[in-house]
Amino acid sequence: MCIVYKSRFTPGLSDGRDVSFEKGETVTYRMRSGETVKITIDSEIKEHNQAPGDKTGYECVFHDTGERSFAVRQGIIDWEGKA
Repeated sequence: MCIVYKSRFTPGLSDGRDVSFEKGETVTYRMRSGETVKITIDSEIKEHNQAPGDKTGYECVFHDTGERSFAVRQGIIDWEGKA
């Protein structure tokens, strides 16, 4: 089975659920609290058994705290190339 992702330039995408990101990319992430922060992707796409809802996302480094954590794909709301 092959997974096909949408282009990061696809107009009208509200979040990163259908886009594939690469290690080292900096994106904007909306946390469950509603706060937005910059994060740097630090892994290939993964599945997290304790994430709410869609459990796929990335390990990343949060710029505000410097901590490494998991970010679900639908929380990614802005990236380079978003139309």
